[in-house]
Amino acid sequence: MAALPNAQVVVHPRGARHLIDPSRLWQATCAVHGEAQAFALYGYLMPVPEERVIPATEGQRFTVGDHTIVAFDAPGHARHHLFYWDETARIVFTGDTLGLSYRELDVEGRPTVVPTTTPSEFDPDALVATTNRIAALAPEKAYLTHFGGVTEVARLVAEHNRLVDAYVGIARSARGEGTTRHLEILEGLRALMLEEGERQGWPLTGEMLLEFLAWDLELNAQGLGIWRDRTSRAV
Repeated sequence: MAALPNAQVVVHPRGARHLIDPSRLWQATCAVHGEAQAFALYGYLMPVPEERVIPATEGQRFTVGDHTIVAFDAPGHARHHLFYWDETARIVFTGDTLGLSYRELDVEGRPTVVPTTTPSEFDPDALVATTNRIAALAPEKAYLTHFGGVTEVARLVAEHNRLVDAYVGIARSARGEGTTRHLEILEGLRALMLEEGERQGWPLTGEMLLEFLAWDLELNAQGLGIWRDRTSRAV
């Protein structure tokens, strides 16, 4: 935004205040990553002037050149997410909703996705409902924040949702509390990724695969633990 002084940013209403004053966002990021790692990943978070921030609601439409972009509420990964549908090009910009797609795991150019359940607002039912909305649009391509454009979106949504169900099963079956439960969830995710890698024929296998996904699996385990605590309190 600093480099593009005429640009405006479209964001979920829950996120608008954090762009205008990113102090709480920075604190939450540091709580997940640690301050040194957060700075290494993102640098210093600069506030955006309020007049350049557009809070977008479900169904709001924007014209960009000759393209029409529609905002969709996208809870599941977090409550402040939107996905954006370019109805002109039939392309969807998913944010983190459709997980991660690593080129290192492509099989003969065919992409895969790995769900992301990072802290702290993971909601599996809402996430699956959101990804099903994406599939229902029948996009020709989806652009994921992490990393890039993918095709065969319906297949990837089905793959993503199957893995979300598996994640939830791992979290629900974990015993104990605190570190004990976290390590059990983490070990379950590690085993699931090894099994999934073998099933899909991912180029990375064994310890190489686990090392490649280590940071993602750690964050996913943290998020699943927070979800377990939240759902336990709601019972």
